Amino acid sequence: MPKQYPLEFKTQVVQSCKMGLSILDASEKYQVAKSTLYRWMQEIHLTEDESTAVDYPAFQRQNARLGHLLQIIRLSNLIDEAPLRKRLEILTRLHEQFAQYSVHELCEALNVS
Repeated sequence: MPKQYPLEFKTQVVQSCKMGLSILDASEKYQVAKSTLYRWMQEIHLTEDESTAVDYPAFQRQNARLGHLLQIIRLSNLIDEAPLRKRLEILTRLHEQFAQYSVHELCEALNVS
């Protein structure tokens, strides 16, 4: 009977391969046959495709909701009423605290050109 591997282990191995570890190296490192690794990659890829298709309507609803929130904020003119100097201070603080936001995104969000 073939050895059973937990889904977490399979996902970890496949993720390692996606990050650049070769199939041969992964096979040696994790002591799993290359054919098994190829099968896991295919299975996990199919599962990801299915979950993306299932989540698409939810993503559409969330995108519409976030678009409405952004539109409400822009219609309120709260950002434009703040002096430019204050918006620049906020931009600087946010850029220092949250590296995931580019300066371009922050400028666009705070209406600083």
